[in-house]
Amino acid sequence: MNGNIEKNIAKNLADLRKFKKLKQSELAEKIGYSDKTISRWENGSTIPDIVSLSALADFYGVSIDDLTKENFAETYSKKTILDSFENRINELALLFLVFTTVWLIAVVIYVILKIKYNLSYWNVFIWAIPLSCIPLYYSNKITKNSKIIKSLIYSVMIWTFFTAIYLHCLPENFWHLFLIPIPIEVMIVFYNFFKIKKKNK
Repeated sequence: MNGNIEKNIAKNLADLRKFKKLKQSELAEKIGYSDKTISRWENGSTIPDIVSLSALADFYGVSIDDLTKENFAETYSKKTILDSFENRINELALLFLVFTTVWLIAVVIYVILKIKYNLSYWNVFIWAIPLSCIPLYYSNKITKNSKIIKSLIYSVMIWTFFTAIYLHCLPENFWHLFLIPIPIEVMIVFYNFFKIKKKNK
């Protein structure tokens, strides 16, 4: 029975680390042990003591008892992937709701102005573009940490915002307004593509 528990612990530790996409040296650094110790735990030559098991369980967000169960890591990984997929669907649904709400408000404003004042204020749809870009810009589910997509969304947002201002309240010959977003966009592009990442100490 003890042999099975030792085998289960070794397999679960190896599978959990691989699921987290960590090298043995990376895991060792995070929990304060040597990579040789991690290797011995995972190949079953030694068993972590209760303190080490507690540290590993805390790191992976599981219980010590979970680490002793047969094929627990496989079940854990499948459940985690399923939960991640469900969370992604929920976040995308919320993002879609926010996006469509912005355009619904724009349509309602347009219709009210048209019915009540016979005013075809189509500029309201220009205002809706930068507003709907805001949740897109900050959504990792859309950008997926892509610098190109983030920069593209930002470009659309900043240029349509200034276009809306120009169309709403400025004379037609005041094209100089569009000089303002140029350095702003350059700064954002520079930040997205060339920002210096802090090195881990």
